[in-house]
Amino acid sequence: MSFYKLQKVKKYLNKNLFKEFITFSKASYFSLILFTLKANENLQFCVDYQKLNAIIKRNYYFLSFINEVINKIVDCKHLTQLNIILTFNKL
Repeated sequence: MSFYKLQKVKKYLNKNLFKEFITFSKASYFSLILFTLKANENLQFCVDYQKLNAIIKRNYYFLSFINEVINKIVDCKHLTQLNIILTFNKL
């Protein structure tokens, strides 16, 4: 990897660690990174999540499960509102 690309990786990681979009991990898997050239000659940092997606366990819920959840919250006095955009960016 060239020095310029290495600097881009460090800058990307430091910026996103500071924003808490990413965190340190001791996981046994990893994702490859690559750079694409943008139209304005800058480098775009890209992460290849194919291997990570292959080991993720998918959860599928049927509509009957959704109905059970709705029935449980009908009598609730307090509900929490979730900020989906903020939560997604912290994943």
